[in-house]
Amino acid sequence: GGSISPEVTIGDVVIGDVYEEHDLNIARRKAQEIPGSQEILNILLDHLKELKVGKIVSGDMFVLGEERRRKLRERTHGICVDMDSAAVAKVCYVNKKPFVALKTIVDDCGNNAIEEFERNYQKLASKSCELLCRFLGEFILE
Repeated sequence: GGSISPEVTIGDVVIGDVYEEHDLNIARRKAQEIPGSQEILNILLDHLKELKVGKIVSGDMFVLGEERRRKLRERTHGICVDMDSAAVAKVCYVNKKPFVALKTIVDDCGNNAIEEFERNYQKLASKSCELLCRFLGEFILE
């Protein structure tokens, strides 16, 4: 995922409490905020204090440039942008299945986002998986 918040930096792992498709273009339709599972969120936050919590917004294009990042942040109040979380959240919500997404921040959606993504993806992408595995180890042992 890419950061669109000054409080979230490369290497942080974020967890969504709300999800939104930021580029859904249906005339006269307000963007829909889809809630994540508060129960799962609370359990994970009890064990993984380093997680950053906030809205994850999704779209079908890579967000590039300071101005696009700023406008997206102002319009959505999101902390992270990706291409998939909101769609999965919507399917889970409609089907009454609990959902949260963990995303490792690999770029800041600024002017050098492509280079940051290419430099950081391989070394950081597994960080959210490692945190989840640590949580499962602690949770199962309780």
